[in-house]
Amino acid sequence: MEKKSIKIVIDGKEHNIKTDITLDKYEEYIKNIEDGMEHRLAFEILVDISNIINLDDNTKREILHAVINDNGLQKYYNSINETDDEFKKFYLTANKYFERIYDNLKESIEKLLDFKSNITEPLIKGLEAITRINEEIKLSMQKTLQNIAKVQAAFPSKKEIEQRKKQYIKWAKFGWTTLPFESL
Repeated sequence: MEKKSIKIVIDGKEHNIKTDITLDKYEEYIKNIEDGMEHRLAFEILVDISNIINLDDNTKREILHAVINDNGLQKYYNSINETDDEFKKFYLTANKYFERIYDNLKESIEKLLDFKSNITEPLIKGLEAITRINEEIKLSMQKTLQNIAKVQAAFPSKKEIEQRKKQYIKWAKFGWTTLPFESL
């Protein structure tokens, strides 16, 4: 993601001012003002320009509007008519923006909780059905294995087959055969 910024030149020195502000920085900005800090100074700290000497008000306003534009706050900023002080107006904008974010977050969480409560019972019933089916499959497999074992027990072992084979060969040497082959 591209970091948004504005370049300003003061006394021949270029400064790159970051204009995309994180939620943490906004929260810190709002807290600074609520703790009594002047709006303009709180904004300077927000965009990290408080250490730049000889920064005139027009440049500060240019940075302010870059922050407003780069963060999609124009709609909120333009809807505020309570003051002409652009820095106080930005504070009111940030508050309005955060209220909207928190309202959306609250609404999303409520929908998620509703979804969770709506899906929990069917999910539990589905899992119970799967468990029941698994148990039936297990019992069916056990019966099948028992039947296979019974069938295998009815057949002679390899040792018994070898013994019978030897006996048939001896009988054949005497000219005897078993019932299916008696006509030979």
